[in-house]
Amino acid sequence: GPGATVAAGAAATPAGAEKETAGAGAAEEASATSGVEEGGVYEGTCARVAPYGAFVRLAGTGVEGLLHRSQCKRVPGRGAAVRVRVLRIGDDGRVAFSTKDV
Repeated sequence: GPGATVAAGAAATPAGAEKETAGAGAAEEASATSGVEEGGVYEGTCARVAPYGAFVRLAGTGVEGLLHRSQCKRVPGRGAAVRVRVLRIGDDGRVAFSTKDV
C-alpha cells in the first residue's frame, strides 16, 4: 500500500535530479565550444603532450581538444603553434582535431 508508493516516489526523485544535472552539464559544454564548428580550421597552441597525441588550445576561444597521433604527421611539442581542423565535437563537449588536409 502506502509503503510501495513512497518507495516509487523516492526512486523517481533522484532519477529526475540526475536528468536535470546531465541537461545542465550538456548545456554548459555546448556553450564552452560556442564559436567552434566541426570542419572549421583554427589556429592553436599545443597545451600538453600525452603518449597518444597532443592537447591543443584554440587561440581566443579557450577551447581545448585532442589531436590524436593518428591525425597528424608528427605530434607537436608543448607550446608549438598548430593549425587544426575540428573533426568532431562530442555530446560531452570533447573536441577532436586533425592536421590532415589543413
